[in-house]
Amino acid sequence: MNGLLSLDLGVSKTVFYTVLDWGLGHATRSVPVIRHLINNGFEVIIGGSGKSLLLLKSYYPDLKTVDFPGFSPKYTTKNPIWNLGKQLISLKRSISKEHKALEKLHQYYHFDLVLSDNRYGAWLGDVKSILITHQIHPEIPSFLSLFRSLFQQFFDNWFANFDEIWIPDAPTNLLANPLSNTQKNKEHRYIGHLSSLNKIDKFDFKYDLLIIGSGPEPQKTEFLIEGIKQAEALKLTFFTVGGYAQIENVHAANFKSIATGDELSKLIISSKMVLSRSGYSTIMDLATLGANACFVPTPGQTEQLLLAKNLESKKIAPFQEQEHFDLKKLLEDSKNFTGFTSLETQNDLLQTAIKSL
Repeated sequence: MNGLLSLDLGVSKTVFYTVLDWGLGHATRSVPVIRHLINNGFEVIIGGSGKSLLLLKSYYPDLKTVDFPGFSPKYTTKNPIWNLGKQLISLKRSISKEHKALEKLHQYYHFDLVLSDNRYGAWLGDVKSILITHQIHPEIPSFLSLFRSLFQQFFDNWFANFDEIWIPDAPTNLLANPLSNTQKNKEHRYIGHLSSLNKIDKFDFKYDLLIIGSGPEPQKTEFLIEGIKQAEALKLTFFTVGGYAQIENVHAANFKSIATGDELSKLIISSKMVLSRSGYSTIMDLATLGANACFVPTPGQTEQLLLAKNLESKKIAPFQEQEHFDLKKLLEDSKNFTGFTSLETQNDLLQTAIKSL
């Protein structure tokens, strides 16, 4: 366990906040955390790379940012064994590199606190370091279940470098269960569901369907192209948010590469149905707004498949695996599901966690 520095909020303390550049979800869910840090007097320096850093800059243009490249997986095949093995090797290398890079940054900036959203190498031995993750128990393919304990040990060893683990979930309503379910542990703290979206008044429905792209390439673009193709064939009124993907031959009035904040909230609220990946940050956003949704998990991401199965078992939202994606059937199945009940964000849990620093 790391040595701790006592933080006195009477003096501005410098926080290094870094997010995983793996889609945009880790960045969007960090928006409320960074806002609370600023409101509590911390000076925040954001470290990251790629589209996730670009998004955080759009929310906080006045904050200092530093280039901090990290693990950026690509699911190039639909073979889960190949994907998992390749990602584990790349992840171990990345963790070592980012830890050394952070130590160099610390020599220059003299950080008082590190908050890391799923960047397992972003910790310092002499500075309080906190990991933000909902995957206390990472999911692996069922055919590798014999190796579950070994796989868990990898992550437990990485977790042990941090002083605390903050879990973006609520103990009274575990959206990420069983990934986020943990025995009572003084080093684990639930900080509530995190979303960059705000509840807004209901709009009249403008679209039959909103398609949202997220996650790693090339699967994101493949999903968007197929979703658009099938929506057009069904003659639906639809809008597409690409998650920074660029899709050719799409009517410009019904497509945006990126939408955030109130703009995205309005699109979700004014759509009868949302079609998206079942990434956890997306789920928290949709739950916050009480949206109707159906999911197509990213191939090879066992976590997304598990979350989608849980939501289907609760009769909240149906899902299909991408190789069997049939939008017409998915929309028909959705008539038997309730959709999300609008959640109250547990800002008190997050505020209490930050006040404890």
